[in-house]
Amino acid sequence: MLLYANVRILAKYETTILAEHNGLGYITFVADPQAFTLNRTERLYVHQFMHTDSQKGAATEVWYGFSSPDERDLFQKLIRVSGIGPKTAIQLLRAGVSRLRELIGSNNVEELALLPGMKRNLAENACAQLTVRLKTYAASQPNAVGNLEQVISALSSLGYHNEQIAQALNRIGQKPSSVEDLLALTLRELAVGKKSTMVQDAV
Repeated sequence: MLLYANVRILAKYETTILAEHNGLGYITFVADPQAFTLNRTERLYVHQFMHTDSQKGAATEVWYGFSSPDERDLFQKLIRVSGIGPKTAIQLLRAGVSRLRELIGSNNVEELALLPGMKRNLAENACAQLTVRLKTYAASQPNAVGNLEQVISALSSLGYHNEQIAQALNRIGQKPSSVEDLLALTLRELAVGKKSTMVQDAV
């Protein structure tokens, strides 16, 4: 699971950038292409999404890029809201992370519904599902919350269920400060839990 990459920005388009990483070029959806500088190496925070063509059945890896972990964290919260997909979420981020957090945290459905890509029913869903999360985020350690969100997202993409992930995280006492260490520990706990289940099934 790629969390970030140091990329060279080769081109900027209306809604995407062309990012070169390890000799390969990736068309990457971003909230604001103008926030990136051409021909400069920058750290790009990444969310990878597998898009499956319903007609051809072929799966394509799509990159969504962010200038900060905070921006990616909000994107990952948004795509968990019923009815909001990655393209809508990246479009909403054009309003700015602080503005979105303010609108959702204050349950301001009216103004949220006016943002490009948003409809009233989606705004209601976002406020209903995210208001408590964002207030908790603001009142706690941002890095710790962000790390948990990233680990949960990474493990979900690997096919683990939320209940499995929650049980594994609960078995970890002192959480490490880095995403990589927390992910490694959680994977180890998931493996231990799987072995335990297999033993019980065999008895």
